Amino acid sequence: MPSVWREAFCLVVSESWMFGRPVIVSNVGGPAERVRHDIDGLHFEVGDPRSLAETMRRACTETGLWQRLADGITPPPAREIMVGEYAALYRGEQAPAQLTAAAG
Repeated sequence: MPSVWREAFCLVVSESWMFGRPVIVSNVGGPAERVRHDIDGLHFEVGDPRSLAETMRRACTETGLWQRLADGITPPPAREIMVGEYAALYRGEQAPAQLTAAAG
């Protein structure tokens, strides 16, 4: 995700994680806030092609890195859980623990 502008959320991150795939993102905006460097993905310096190339090389050559990053991805709650928890919030009920933990 070599974005050069400050995206607010970045759906590509969600889609990648849905399939258990770590992502490489620039270090600005929503992607950098969502992706935890060296935990569930990698960051590179925005606008720096050398930084992107070095990060990609690392992802391709460092033994065990990609699996460790994939293992660091926190799967989203099931759709039924999310719908139920958001409906509870809409009704003014306290945020369920699962939703609070996912937002953490």
